Amino acid sequence: MLFTVIWLLLTVFCYSLSAALYRKCHATPILHPILPSALLVYVFIYLLDEKVSSYLTYTSLIHWMLAPATVVLAVPMFKHLYVVKVLGWQGLAAMLVGGIMGPISCFLILWGSGVDTALLLTSLTKSITTPLAIETAEAIGGIPSIAAVMVILTGISGAMMSQWVFTLTGCSHSQSKGLALGTAAHAVGTSRAALIDEHAVACSSIALCLNGVMTSLCLPIIISMIK
Repeated sequence: MLFTVIWLLLTVFCYSLSAALYRKCHATPILHPILPSALLVYVFIYLLDEKVSSYLTYTSLIHWMLAPATVVLAVPMFKHLYVVKVLGWQGLAAMLVGGIMGPISCFLILWGSGVDTALLLTSLTKSITTPLAIETAEAIGGIPSIAAVMVILTGISGAMMSQWVFTLTGCSHSQSKGLALGTAAHAVGTSRAALIDEHAVACSSIALCLNGVMTSLCLPIIISMIK
């Protein structure tokens, strides 16, 4: 029980410190709290000569809380539901195409590289937020821990490269930017959209939620039918 409390407190401390650094550095994508906090936790595991399996056991409460954290996504979805009415079918079509093309392109690249089936299935969850990706990867036969890493890297790279992409494509419409960031780069992209304007963050929030929910619902059904 003592080790459980200690590791939970250390994990919360690492995340809080990383979140403070993220805010201090004006939401720089590469410093998103998930990445430095994971590195800090690893340092503690190494210094204290602890096994990763033991750490996962001690902090199983955090994993259990992924379920209620996922349900909380209903709040921004309800809050920004008006965006669906404003954008109409064009906005929904953009989310649908983006939500399909991102994972499929990654899947095909990895498939061409000859990686194993578990990693291929895991890649299909790369563009949805972490709690949904972990649970979905487990449901379809993927690797939850790798799914979390893929989601983090996708979000960070998407947020970092977004401005270059918008400049290259001549995109100046804030709502379009928000849709792209939310669909392709989930929560990290949404934090980047918050630096554009309120319209961008609203579109990004609804894209994040709808893409995540639809992917987590459809993938297990599709994979089970294929199997």
